[in-house]
Amino acid sequence: MARSAGDRQLELEATRVRMIVMSETGLATAEVLGELASIAGELGRWPLVVTSLIGQMNLMSEGRSAEAAQIADEADRLAEAHGLTESKAWIAFNRAELDLQEGDWDAALRSGGRALALAEEHGYSRAAVRTWFTLRPIARYRGDRELLARAGEWFDALASVPDSPYGRLMHAAIDLDVAWVRGTAAVPVAPDRLVEAWLEAGLFQDIGSATSTLGESLTDTSSQLSKGDHRLWSARLALHEDGIDRAKVEAMARDALERLRLSSACWWVVQAIELLTVIGAASVAERAEHDVLAERLRGVDEGASPVQGRRVRAD
Repeated sequence: MARSAGDRQLELEATRVRMIVMSETGLATAEVLGELASIAGELGRWPLVVTSLIGQMNLMSEGRSAEAAQIADEADRLAEAHGLTESKAWIAFNRAELDLQEGDWDAALRSGGRALALAEEHGYSRAAVRTWFTLRPIARYRGDRELLARAGEWFDALASVPDSPYGRLMHAAIDLDVAWVRGTAAVPVAPDRLVEAWLEAGLFQDIGSATSTLGESLTDTSSQLSKGDHRLWSARLALHEDGIDRAKVEAMARDALERLRLSSACWWVVQAIELLTVIGAASVAERAEHDVLAERLRGVDEGASPVQGRRVRAD
């Protein structure tokens, strides 16, 4: 109706509301966000343009990383042109998340460093928290004590943290890694320390409940990364059941592996192959794939770390 009347302002509001409803029901698409950004651009609604582009980037990240990077470039250009500094921090954070998934961890550290630098200058604590959540697994995998110590200092100074299941999960992971750095928990470097800690503590019922909840939240439109991660959790849990059914564990791990390959999720692929190795089911080719990816994740760019010369405010 808005289009028929030629009322672009009304069309913008209708598209925005439509996008909100789609997001609430898990049906948001990159195409609708692109449409929203286009209309908002015609009307000079630049904050909405940039926010829409960031959302579009997120929804395009799986299997469309080159397009997502182009959208990030455009969002960054517009944010710079219109003085949207906080948006620039969120764009940098989203780049870091994309690079984390794609396995370009040196790039993730550089993008994360830009996000933290903006957070330091302007006090964007939410963007900083999410960026630290993204950089933590990289630092943990690489055994980067300096970066983890910085994270610990930052969270120590944080006045309060909004409570949510996601927040509790991520903060628990931060706490475990910081405890390792500070010598209050002598644990080996592990790619997914939180799940391992739960398993070591024998919290199988809690892990089972969390895994079931995750599975129930998945839909046909959920990413292959989300589905693969769920299968990986399920396989890990099955490995600790009485009377281990190795065929069952292998089937779940292989399902996870194929989904994670589709999403180019290098770190998760490494974990799936490691699980197959534990049960003696990894092929020679899979072990070779693991070694190549693990070497890539370890990285060689010492200048990529964001810790040097920067300290982020927690207020």
